[in-house]
Amino acid sequence: METTTGAHANGTELPVYYPDIKQPVLMIVIYTVAYSLVFLLGVVGNSLVVGVVYRNPTMHSVTNYFIVNLAIADILVLVFCLPVTLVSNIYTGK
Repeated sequence: METTTGAHANGTELPVYYPDIKQPVLMIVIYTVAYSLVFLLGVVGNSLVVGVVYRNPTMHSVTNYFIVNLAIADILVLVFCLPVTLVSNIYTGK
């Protein structure tokens, strides 16, 4: 882990830590593009499922409500877990 010093407001020097990158730049780009594609397709597709069931009264059934709950859970996983997984695949986490 690389360490340098950074200036503090009162004039003291504080250590600044840069995380260790465990992947080459090309792999970081590939990871970012792949994760972004999965994120966008997942959010758009699951949002369409929620929208179709919400807007069409004939789709209001127990089974479809269950599918909507699964779609919402999938959106939450995409929003909260996918970015953390991407960052953990790029950095060592030290």
